[in-house]
Amino acid sequence: MSETIAFKPETLEQVNKIIARYPEGRQKSALIPVLHIAQKEFGGWLDVPVMDYVAQVLSITPIEVYEVAT
Repeated sequence: MSETIAFKPETLEQVNKIIARYPEGRQKSALIPVLHIAQKEFGGWLDVPVMDYVAQVLSITPIEVYEVAT
């Protein structure tokens, strides 16, 4: 059974503060700092399910995350 990918509540709060720095519709601007947080929280690297989760949190497409992460 696969593990559910989700930020810890305190991490999600930090991520939401970063997203709030940007105007509505510009949440993609938070991608790099959010990826850094995700990498730290999920074992030091960005697996595809983690990148998909980041895309969901930022309301962007997974390919937008893959393009930056790779």
